[in-house]
Amino acid sequence: MWTEYTKAELLLRKPSAEVDAKTGMKLNTVQRQVEDFERRIEALKLMDRAMIANKRLADADIIIEGCYTIWNMSLPLLKNSTRSHTYKPFMSAAQALETIEANEN
Repeated sequence: MWTEYTKAELLLRKPSAEVDAKTGMKLNTVQRQVEDFERRIEALKLMDRAMIANKRLADADIIIEGCYTIWNMSLPLLKNSTRSHTYKPFMSAAQALETIEANEN
């Protein structure tokens, strides 16, 4: 599971391309932001799949760390227009916390 978390975090840290591979033209700021947005969505999908697998393991420390990671990845997406991308990872995290009967500290 730790490798899945690391893959998702590294996907977010990957720098955006300066030049479009197809056209060879320099990317503008909006195109870079779109690329970063798509990588963030892909990282959340990775975390969602990891949380589903975590429920079977039922290791509290791994599940809680995954929930923190999902929350931190989702913060920039909590706007009205992008909030729908966070629903499924949040639900997976909540269900995983429910299976380990986590309480709030």
